[in-house]
This record gives sequence, C-alpha cells and structure tokens, in this order.
Amino acid sequence: MDSRMRARILDAGERALLERGFFGISVRQIAREVGVHPALIGHYFGDKKGLLSEIELLIESRRPGGAQTPARASASEAPWE
Repeated sequence: MDSRMRARILDAGERALLERGFFGISVRQIAREVGVHPALIGHYFGDKKGLLSEIELLIESRRPGGAQTPARASASEAPWE
C-alpha cells in the first residue's frame, strides 16, 4: 500500500467530511479531489464507511489522550450513522 496516496485520500476525505458531512460527500468526489479512480479508495478502505472509520481514528489520534482511546467496538456506534 502506498502510504502517501493513502494519506492524501484520508486528508481529502477528512476535509470533505468536515465541510459537507457524511451525506454530502461521495467516494467519487473524494477520488476526483485526489485525482485517482474511485476503485483505489475501495482498494484501500473497502467502501465509504471504511474510509470514514479510518478518518475517525485519525481524528481521535490527534486528540489529547487519543492514542490510548480504544477503537470503537462496532461500526454501529460511528457518529455519522
């Protein structure tokens, strides 16, 4: 996995999520912003929920004490649901 490309996708996804919210973004839009085919996002993250789960972990890791925060028990607890 190309970590730089993965990071670019996460950055674009985070920006889009913060600007437009879960229902206001699509994998296609994020792919277009990064300049990749949408299938590449699927390759790295599975689907939109997988990408957003990774973004959530990234955001939580930046919070004070976030590194010690255990991962969510299930996707049903995700804040965008």
